[in-house]
Amino acid sequence: MAVIPDYEVLGSTEGIALVQHARASIAAALNDDPTPDPPDNDGLRVDRGAFVTIRKDGEMRGCIGRPTPRRPLAVTVGEVAVAAATDDPRYPAMEADELDDALITVSVLTHPEAIDADELSGYLDAIEVGRDGLIVEQGSHRGLLLPQVAVDNDWTAQKFLVETCRKAQLTGTAYVEPETTVKRFSAQKFTEKWPSGEITQRNYIE
Repeated sequence: MAVIPDYEVLGSTEGIALVQHARASIAAALNDDPTPDPPDNDGLRVDRGAFVTIRKDGEMRGCIGRPTPRRPLAVTVGEVAVAAATDDPRYPAMEADELDDALITVSVLTHPEAIDADELSGYLDAIEVGRDGLIVEQGSHRGLLLPQVAVDNDWTAQKFLVETCRKAQLTGTAYVEPETTVKRFSAQKFTEKWPSGEITQRNYIE
């Protein structure tokens, strides 16, 4: 599996700090407490995209992210963690007492890159399940699926591409339309095994 270039892989210490900061940021927001300071770590000051996913009782409770780097990573994680808990339009805002039963996952993204292809075979050559996440854009339509989605659902590259198009509320073959842009990225995933507990890591980067 190829290594995504120009990405400094985070260590477990940095990943743990991000998940703990995500949880602390959510707790502060739900309890109307002051926003916690981001962890003081050189690797977390770099501008990177990230997603925070919240699950409760095995079900999605919120997932919000920022795929394009705009702010230091630790700051981004704190902001999207709060958004996932309070501002995901698919779910009601979390209550403070729900957090004790919720699992937090932080996915740190590489910079998205456009795939240069105009037919299915070109996309299938470029997309690697187990490494890539996908973004499909067409006008105001945008859909994003993280690398772990294809892995968890045992999708082929073609199925992954089709489902990302559908996530963008487009037809499953919108990737061949000239006005559509398809991008790929990779990620490191840090997730709690139990609420506030041990944090595991999975790299989709290499």
